[in-house]
Amino acid sequence: EVLHTIAQPHGKVLRIVIHNRANDLIESLIEFDCIVGAEACLNAINGADIYAGCCTLDVTFSKAQSLNVFKNDDDTYDYTNNNPSIAKQRSEQRNDAREFDDRRLGNRSNRRDMDRVGGSSGSSRYNEPRVLMVHGLDSKMNPDRLFNILCMYGDVNKIKFLTSKRGVALVEMKNQVGSENTLTHLNRVKVLGQSISVSQSKHREVGLFGAIGKCDDGSDALQVFSDSRFLRFRTRQKAMRNRIVEPSRILQFFALPTEIDENWLLKLLEDNGCPTPSSISMHKSDICSSGLLEYDHSDEAVDTCVIANHLTGSLPGSGKRYCLKLAFTGRRQMPESAMEDTKMHDED
Repeated sequence: EVLHTIAQPHGKVLRIVIHNRANDLIESLIEFDCIVGAEACLNAINGADIYAGCCTLDVTFSKAQSLNVFKNDDDTYDYTNNNPSIAKQRSEQRNDAREFDDRRLGNRSNRRDMDRVGGSSGSSRYNEPRVLMVHGLDSKMNPDRLFNILCMYGDVNKIKFLTSKRGVALVEMKNQVGSENTLTHLNRVKVLGQSISVSQSKHREVGLFGAIGKCDDGSDALQVFSDSRFLRFRTRQKAMRNRIVEPSRILQFFALPTEIDENWLLKLLEDNGCPTPSSISMHKSDICSSGLLEYDHSDEAVDTCVIANHLTGSLPGSGKRYCLKLAFTGRRQMPESAMEDTKMHDED
């Protein structure tokens, strides 16, 4: 009934099947009477919390075309029939559930489909573009730096800076959801002092053919990120740790060694040309150091992400490797404790 209450305002719900209750996660299928209602529901509730601060919804399209319900109970319900027949074969329901698992967990047999559409091959989203055009990029930008901010909104396949048009790049997102997140949150955002413009491209993909040009800093103008270890949405567990929010002046940092302190982090940012944060709040767990960086303006936080996100190196003396990871918090002010925002990423 909770799922029906959430979904019904966006379209007519026909059937609901809950088929997996494990590890504090519930997976379910919701069948609407038409694709319009399903798309409206996905766009409205994906990433939202059922209750304040918990039960975050992760919504994708299923490959199943219809659901088979044998009885109305707490796990299955047919809203078109108070007493649905149980004559249909149970194997059909198992197939529906298996297809849903493939879509959600990215099994190899369906990964190619998931990569291409980010949803159901039967929906109109299959034909929607997932390539973006970014204008207004500063000369100090390159594919790696652009990836550092795009990765917070979806997984990136490729980025290509156009050598024939200065300050313009093509971005191929892994799916339409990431493309929509990027459009919503990064269009007209200032990056390294310049307001960038993000729009849908007419291209279906970013090609790998032809000579690879160079950016102004000498780096390759084309980079492939589909196998990057910094992708944050590759699995359901990773995706649920991310907050899809607009750039904010307070950043979360995580995954640093426990040996570092605030002064070390300040020097790291300064040495790499990042804006200086107005305050730092650090929390140390048994496995890593994490915390919050507060800036006077969100533009400074954006520039820090562009420059320092995924910055790697070795600690002096011990030689222990580190990788600085950053994310927007969406906060307007610092919380009383850094643990409020850092606990989501302590294990990354």
